[in-house]
Amino acid sequence: MKWMKAGVFTLASLIMLGCQSTSNGPEKAEEPYNRAAVERYVDQLYTKTERVVSAQDGMVSRDGNQISILLDGDRSFDYNSAYIRSDSHKVLSALSALMAKNEKAKLFIGGHTDSKGREEYNRSLSQKRANSVAHYLKLRGVEDERISTYGFGEVSPIADNATSWGRQKNRRIDIRITPILDEF
Repeated sequence: MKWMKAGVFTLASLIMLGCQSTSNGPEKAEEPYNRAAVERYVDQLYTKTERVVSAQDGMVSRDGNQISILLDGDRSFDYNSAYIRSDSHKVLSALSALMAKNEKAKLFIGGHTDSKGREEYNRSLSQKRANSVAHYLKLRGVEDERISTYGFGEVSPIADNATSWGRQKNRRIDIRITPILDEF
């Protein structure tokens, strides 16, 4: 079972990184995109994303050309539910508007749970939650082909599942925004 979790985690990590790589070998003298333009675009998008997501709603960070948004799952969903709570409508609506205007970026939405309950159920619930967020964004103008989802279940904790506080932190929505390099 542990090897299966490790495989799922590895696969999910690749998905979350956007599966974008560039060759640095001798056959590629130039990058197929404008690195400076991508950097400016991500800088501007990061600044706008920080304005949209309040500390109460979640946390925004950046790693290279990837912007990460961690939304509190307990604030976003009721226990054992994939229906988005009204507490999250404001941030998701603002994020939808921002992403609808920024067509050179794609989104990856990952759902996560704590370790309570059966692993299969947690994976299913986390996928349903990621799909609910994607559906919300699509209804507000973000193109379907720019969004992908994955339900991680309990395999990628960010805190200790042995404590109530840790389980609360592990129940989350993880949104990754990356530029579509072909657009630059």
